[in-house]
Amino acid sequence: MQKIEISNLSKRFGNKLLFRSINAVFTSGVHGIAGPNGSGKSTLLKCIIGLQKPGSGRVDVSVNGETLSPGERLIKVGFSGPYINLYSELTVLENLQFLSRLLDKPSVTASDMLDRLAISDIGDQLVGSLSSGQQQRVRIASALIKDSPILFLDEPGSNLDRDGNDMIASVLDDSRAANRLVLLATNQQTELDLCDEILHINDFKI
Repeated sequence: MQKIEISNLSKRFGNKLLFRSINAVFTSGVHGIAGPNGSGKSTLLKCIIGLQKPGSGRVDVSVNGETLSPGERLIKVGFSGPYINLYSELTVLENLQFLSRLLDKPSVTASDMLDRLAISDIGDQLVGSLSSGQQQRVRIASALIKDSPILFLDEPGSNLDRDGNDMIASVLDDSRAANRLVLLATNQQTELDLCDEILHINDFKI
């Protein structure tokens, strides 16, 4: 079982309050983090996974009863966001193969992931030559190849067309079937409609 417990979490940037006293518990299912651009959705995900330190409060992330340190979260939790950098001088397939070997994930092959996200036709292209929408698909593939019971998707529909949005819906359906815990940060109502429950970050700004 996977679980995220957030206790009295707050974060400021200078004099700007992003959120205050967030208390939440997430287990299996798809959980939305809603709010307009600049409201702190991405920062909240970064605080949970360990990319940023909160101003105050506590985050506990556990898998099968084992609490993960911030360093372990970065390795073991699938994470996709517009600020995740890929190796532009490598091909799409080489990026995924490198990540698969690094994480020792032989059960999820790079070629299978290309097929799953309908990007097998660009597998031999350099990531640096791809469109923004194609790069977004590769970012999502790099998160999924971790085969983690916890998955974070930050603005997953960014730069994607209708087929890309259908792909995200399919990823979420597969995640439910696999009993994953998914946190999806977005300001798009069509993506929020795919969530089982929603945390509105603007509720934590007073």
